[in-house]
Amino acid sequence: MSISRDEAHKLVDEIFDNVAGEEAQGPIEPIEAEEVEVETEETAEPRVLPEGKRVVRTKSSGDRVYCLDEEKGTRRWVTNPQILDGLGFEANNVTEVEDSELLKYRIDNES
Repeated sequence: MSISRDEAHKLVDEIFDNVAGEEAQGPIEPIEAEEVEVETEETAEPRVLPEGKRVVRTKSSGDRVYCLDEEKGTRRWVTNPQILDGLGFEANNVTEVEDSELLKYRIDNES
């Protein structure tokens, strides 16, 4: 939708007239803001990575990320970022390994 400059000025004038009319009825009470604790890098607790697991990719796997379970000796394809997060990892936790390293782990057929 497009309006002309004159129409825009008229619209702004109407808005100001309405606001001026509201002010004539009395002052507007301020809304109390709730205190909200904002998490910053300084206040955020460091993420503790799952013990005995790591997330990797290889040059040949491209964007495919795998979760390696050191204890079981298995690998599982992590199909989306939500699963990565659910496993306790973030994208910056993914490291690159050689194909031969990835192939040392058998495919996890559970779940």
